[in-house]
Amino acid sequence: MRGNRSVGDMPRGRPGSPPRLRRRGPCRSPSGLRLSLGLIAALAVTALPGPSAVAQVSPPAETAPDSTHRLTPEQMRRLAALRMARGDAPMTVSLALALLNRDPEDLSALLLLAQAERALGRYDTAIDAAARAWDVAATPEERYAAAMVRAQALSSAGHRTRAQLWLRRATEEAPDARTRARAIRDFKYVRLRNPWSTQLRFAVTPTDNVNNGSAEDTFTIDGLPFEFILSDSAKALSGVELSFGADTRYRLAETPRRATDLLLRVSHSTYVLSNEAKDAAPEAEGRDFATSSLSAGLSRRIMFGDKKNELVLTGWAGQNWYGGDPYGHFLRAGARFSHNLDPRNRLTTGLTLEARRGDDAPEADVGLLSLSWDHAWTGGQLSVYGVATRSVSDSVTADYRDLRLGARVAPDMDWLKAALGADPAFTLEARARDFDASPYTFDGRRDEELMAGVEVVFRDVDYYGFNPVMTLESSVTSSNVSLNESDRTGLGLSIRSAF
Repeated sequence: MRGNRSVGDMPRGRPGSPPRLRRRGPCRSPSGLRLSLGLIAALAVTALPGPSAVAQVSPPAETAPDSTHRLTPEQMRRLAALRMARGDAPMTVSLALALLNRDPEDLSALLLLAQAERALGRYDTAIDAAARAWDVAATPEERYAAAMVRAQALSSAGHRTRAQLWLRRATEEAPDARTRARAIRDFKYVRLRNPWSTQLRFAVTPTDNVNNGSAEDTFTIDGLPFEFILSDSAKALSGVELSFGADTRYRLAETPRRATDLLLRVSHSTYVLSNEAKDAAPEAEGRDFATSSLSAGLSRRIMFGDKKNELVLTGWAGQNWYGGDPYGHFLRAGARFSHNLDPRNRLTTGLTLEARRGDDAPEADVGLLSLSWDHAWTGGQLSVYGVATRSVSDSVTADYRDLRLGARVAPDMDWLKAALGADPAFTLEARARDFDASPYTFDGRRDEELMAGVEVVFRDVDYYGFNPVMTLESSVTSSNVSLNESDRTGLGLSIRSAF
């Protein structure tokens, strides 16, 4: 077994005899102390830097020149772990290096060396030792310990994003619920102190309407006695949506009640048409309907009173693409105010103003007002929301009033958790959009949409702290212009961080 060679394998001292170590002053282990190799490794895994991780270090005792002791490798590991627990990092380094001179793959010595070098502020050496420990680790317990120690060294060195990645590895290797909970706790600790925060989104969604096409084959124009036949690409085409998105935040400044963030957001969706869609519209390709967006922004968060009130001010500038070609750009400013009525209820209102411009996109000035109520109870969570939008434009396709009302409930369904390890959430939304004018009618255009969806998060399926999420969504749009009537159903699979 690695790290458990006989004493005769030691390269120093007389052949077959244990090494002689000279220590400074008396240092006796407590009576009856017996530490296994696994426990020595566990002692090397201390908390991430924080208020609870501050150790009191006592000055070393006077040197005893003639005090010499013979220690076996196992006794050296015990002593190194004990000295590290007592804050004696220099002695821990000496003991760990002696063990590594004997066996460069001594896992406990590598873990203890990483911890001691980190305590001494030599972070590069600590990271290197932790990386060697990861390479040596062979069991889940050993890999967990190595990942934790490496994350701690990276966090102390200021590499908090990399530390978060290694803490996710630790959650994957955790041998039990207690050690996994500790890795998650440390992950949250590092995330709060990391100026960088990134959220990724991936989704694969089979759908029967990738192009938001019409459900009808023909349409009419008021005043004309005949019907127009829709082209195949204007009708609903089935396929698979592939989408990716990322939101990145860098915290520029922070106080207990203020925070200023630099924001970056990117999203892209493309499609793969089904064989039926290719047969119906052979000239169409999935990328013809691809959409992309890139935007940068600045955010300011302000807490009021006893932190029950929060105001968030944001400004964005961005560019949109459609079918791979530039479509339009926008400037957006928003304000959101949240008030906690009590621990179970929160009210949030928001106002957004946006200017849309571009050679291909219709110019429009858009105002959006939103209001939501979030309620939590022992049986789950409920959100009720409303959004009113007014778009002003010279183009009839972008001059409209829009109203959305919806509710989302996430019940605590114990039987579903027990059977599938899943948490469901249900959404129901009604939407009405009114256009003052339309090229197809004399009295404008009115669309009404009803959408229902269910989202299921599979908590028991976990990989590196991410859970799969299944989403089923269906919507029906009716309109006084048949060209705009549509049906859409999509079944999506995505991933989401579990913590």
